[in-house]
Amino acid sequence: MASVPVFEEFAVNDFALYPGTSSRPGLDFELGGLTLVLGTNGLGKTTLVTMMYRMCSGPTDLRGSPGNNQFGGRRVESVPMISAARRAFAQRVVDEAKDAVASLTMRIGQKRFRVTRRVRDLTIIGLSIDDIEVDANEEQFQSSIIDAAGVPSFGDWLLFLRYLVFYFEDRSALVWDPSAQRQLIRLLFFPSERAFEWAEQEQAIQNLDSRMRNLQAVLTRQEAGLAQQETASVLAPAIRAELDTLSKLQEVDQPRLEDASEQILQLDSELQQARLNSLTAERDHESAFRNLERLELRIIDAAFPSRGETAKYILAQLFSDGECLACAQQSPNAEVELRLRIEGGRCVVCGSTLNADVPIPITNRAVRKAEQELAAAAVRLEATKRTRAAVEEVYDLEQDTVRKLAVAVAERRAKIDRLIKRLPPGEVAIHERRGELTSLRGDVEVMKQELADLRKKFAEFIGYVTRDMAKRAEAVKATFDNYASDFLLDTIELVWAPHSDTVGQSGPQVDYPAFELVMGGAGFPSAVRRSGPEQVSESQREFIDLAFRMTLMTVGTSDHAGTLVIDAPESSLDAVFARRAADVLTRFAQSEEDNCLLITSNLTDGDLIPQLLRKSGIKSARDRRVVDLLSVAAPTVATTKLHVEYANVRTGLFRRARD
Repeated sequence: MASVPVFEEFAVNDFALYPGTSSRPGLDFELGGLTLVLGTNGLGKTTLVTMMYRMCSGPTDLRGSPGNNQFGGRRVESVPMISAARRAFAQRVVDEAKDAVASLTMRIGQKRFRVTRRVRDLTIIGLSIDDIEVDANEEQFQSSIIDAAGVPSFGDWLLFLRYLVFYFEDRSALVWDPSAQRQLIRLLFFPSERAFEWAEQEQAIQNLDSRMRNLQAVLTRQEAGLAQQETASVLAPAIRAELDTLSKLQEVDQPRLEDASEQILQLDSELQQARLNSLTAERDHESAFRNLERLELRIIDAAFPSRGETAKYILAQLFSDGECLACAQQSPNAEVELRLRIEGGRCVVCGSTLNADVPIPITNRAVRKAEQELAAAAVRLEATKRTRAAVEEVYDLEQDTVRKLAVAVAERRAKIDRLIKRLPPGEVAIHERRGELTSLRGDVEVMKQELADLRKKFAEFIGYVTRDMAKRAEAVKATFDNYASDFLLDTIELVWAPHSDTVGQSGPQVDYPAFELVMGGAGFPSAVRRSGPEQVSESQREFIDLAFRMTLMTVGTSDHAGTLVIDAPESSLDAVFARRAADVLTRFAQSEEDNCLLITSNLTDGDLIPQLLRKSGIKSARDRRVVDLLSVAAPTVATTKLHVEYANVRTGLFRRARD
């Protein structure tokens, strides 16, 4: 299992946006539990949390812009930021942050990091691990972070930051993003080696799929050009006639070969599903068999007040295998007689009536029910085996068709090549080009087959990890229910719902591990699936997603702790909802796992911040858990002219928290 960061301290010095006070220049505060950053528009709340993010990410980003879009099929890969993006903080102040530095102290797993960067361009200038200074360079920083977090790559670390730790204003709704979900599941619930294997197989398919489609596009253009050349050319009549005949046969067989190859891809998907169904039926049959065996063993145990282990073993063998260990004969009648004696309260050996006080925990009815369940499981198992065998038969036939067509096409191609050598010199160039295209077409087919093999291997791998994750789904669901039900009064539930998606832009779909949301509400007599964030209110959307992030941190990380940075949570909450939201956020911040919760907010009339202050016991802006940007940030025109009014709003905010 991986680890996400737990922030401990943040500092910014010589940055004009945060001059601080005369007695305490700059900005420096500890984190742990709840931290509130209070301010107004333009005082630098978002800049502050973005700077914290950049202390963790350095001058790198995930490939592609997250924005409000779903993660999709993007690769989890870190890429260098462009120069202008690296200077984003410098552009916010007049002196371009020439002397400004920022540092962040954080715990990741068992290690404590302190990283210091120049604000103007994010260059790393200081790095300590467990209070020991090490070489301050990006390579050292990234490799140390990967090792401490237990993730395969720095791109995976950036995924944690973007989709789990930081809840920016341009936030994406993780609970409705199955693509991002499966990447976080890959990192949080599986060892680093398996997470790496997952990403490596997926990337290999994406790379080959892209190359194959590019080559196919080149082939299509070249074939169109050749067709134009052939129209304008006149071949030797006799050779041309034979070539035309052979070419027409190729034109028939080549598409058949391609169609058959495509059919194999589709059949492969059906075959994988049939095999999965068969394995599931085998598991159910084994479970039913073990249940029956357990009942039989309990019957034997109850029948021997003296607890004679040897006798119980002999009778257990009769019940489980129907074999007598004394004479090595199959004895089904003996098994029936033993059960009748037990049910009649008689000794299983001599048939004498037992003491009525000796309980018989298992009835013949319970055993019969278990036998019926085993028989039903056996029927299902046999049905899935027949289905699997039928699909395998069709698959083998189609494979045979492909082999025969491939041989016919290859032999005909060789004959065409011999005829081409007999053509006049002017025609040779055209058929040389045809040969090149034939070779190119063959390359495409080889790549398709290689791609099909990679997809088959990956589908089997994902099938395994999905079954493994399904066993842990209940813990995720229970924790989410605990958080979400405290946020909302509506019926709300996280359900295990594997999501089908392709790897690359073509090929069969794969069932990835994922969760979906089921929720009740006004106008619905019962809970229904909410497939997108637009199907709930804005405030519900934010707090449902926060509950999901808290859940993944609580269940999926190695130390069950993490940091949640929320930039300007929804303020238009009614009083009751605000109180419930504050309860859950405070509980997360005050958990035994030493979570860190940082929330930025404007000085508003909403109920959420006063409720958070009250539940956390924060009584004034001088509390160490409050970062008062009205006091330490560079004033805006509005805060300068309306300073008294803003100060009164701040005073009123804390008064409401104390009331």
